[in-house]
Amino acid sequence: MRLLIIGALGKMGRQTNEVAKCYGDECVLLDKVSLSEPNFVINDISLAGEVDAIIDFSVAEDRSMFYDYAANYRIPYGMFSTFLSKKDYEGLEFVSKKVPVLICTNTSMQVNLLYKMVDDAAKKLDGADVVLTEYHHKTKKDIPSGTARTIISILENDNQNPYINSLRVKDAPGTHSVKFFCDGEVLEIKHIAQNRQVFAKGAIEAVHKLTNKKPQIYHSILEL
Repeated sequence: MRLLIIGALGKMGRQTNEVAKCYGDECVLLDKVSLSEPNFVINDISLAGEVDAIIDFSVAEDRSMFYDYAANYRIPYGMFSTFLSKKDYEGLEFVSKKVPVLICTNTSMQVNLLYKMVDDAAKKLDGADVVLTEYHHKTKKDIPSGTARTIISILENDNQNPYINSLRVKDAPGTHSVKFFCDGEVLEIKHIAQNRQVFAKGAIEAVHKLTNKKPQIYHSILEL
């Protein structure tokens, strides 16, 4: 496949470009560029040419030109950034009328299974005290993380009011733990990501599957 990676010079963009080679995919790299960056990175989506799917890890404030491109050329769109605005959701809704769109804050299969397990537990353990703890490396900007915000949303939809601990320590791997404190019992659901390759792999495999789906918005890689 020929993949367009938006936000290609970020940590996840670079990792995805590397991992894509293992799948035999060709990547078109899009990001803001400077004289110090390689000349094979484009800064205008109109230069992308024909691509089979879009992977977006960017922090762009205005993605309207990306959405127009995807809709006009019927390109499936994988949105994996945690920096989304109301305008982004409206734009992705527009794109989903033409092509399949996946909005997923975490592309790890195991994290998506964690979401499901947390949802199941929250529905069954009414009245439990719930504690969400997440920690990442010190350079991570969003607090809570996108994954943590998804977990919070799941819990709140199940009428749970979690206690939230967000920690940023050294070079710690991304960790999310949800504990349900019941009378005489504690249930813990936990995930640890030891490298970024798992997310790059998940993103690539997800858009491969996305190309065979009908136009609509998908919210989990488990739906593909």
